[in-house]
Amino acid sequence: MKPTTLKGLPQHVLFIDDEDGQLKLYSHLLSQQLTSRIQTTRFPTEALVLAGRKLFDAVVIDVTIDYNGSPFGGLELYKQLVGRYGTDSLIVYSKFITEELLKRYNYPFNFIETGDDAVGFARELARRIVELRKHQRCFVAMPFGKEHEPIWRVVSKAIKLASFEPLRIDRADFNTSITEHIFRELREAKLVIFVTAAQNPNVFYEAGFSHALGKEIITITDDYSKLPFDVRDRNAIAYGGNLKKLEKLLVSKLRRLA
Repeated sequence: MKPTTLKGLPQHVLFIDDEDGQLKLYSHLLSQQLTSRIQTTRFPTEALVLAGRKLFDAVVIDVTIDYNGSPFGGLELYKQLVGRYGTDSLIVYSKFITEELLKRYNYPFNFIETGDDAVGFARELARRIVELRKHQRCFVAMPFGKEHEPIWRVVSKAIKLASFEPLRIDRADFNTSITEHIFRELREAKLVIFVTAAQNPNVFYEAGFSHALGKEIITITDDYSKLPFDVRDRNAIAYGGNLKKLEKLLVSKLRRLA
């Protein structure tokens, strides 16, 4: 099988299946398709810890794992992880559940039916991971105005260099209320850039909502001393007003997240 390459990207996949033989087979076949580091676990609770420590490019979950007292525990695990990971990083699969049956749950799962062709499943899984990775977005929570445009240009460039899609809410098209749209975009985003310039209360609100979801947040400030103590986290960047320094530090941090 010819491997699929995501050029220039760190590729980390978390694979969760409580059947040891199936886990070994599928993860091995997937490793032949993707030039990726594939981490595996049979235990949903361990998966939650691993997925919280790192930001995997994709998390692949067997539907029929036993979790939270449900025979379809993989779906429950998916729902728990979607706040942190958004909609373009999670995939559930099953040999025993069809897409038609899954529709009864009325929830937008990314689903692949395994069938009896393990090699074909691995090929389709690799293709889906690559496709989803292309659409992973980074929500930029920052004040917008002419005085902040230089920061936006640097931040959006760094996000693109790290192969994410930058999203700023004032340039998005939507028909719902802006608050509702912001919440939806934050839920669906893979990560959030939090720019503290001007100490804008709306931006701090967006960052707080993202934190509640469990998002990976990178905080940007010109000076650490200007940050409230409760946002001086491990992913804070202080660039001292030097935009070239900001670009370098941000690209490096984005690429090291996984």
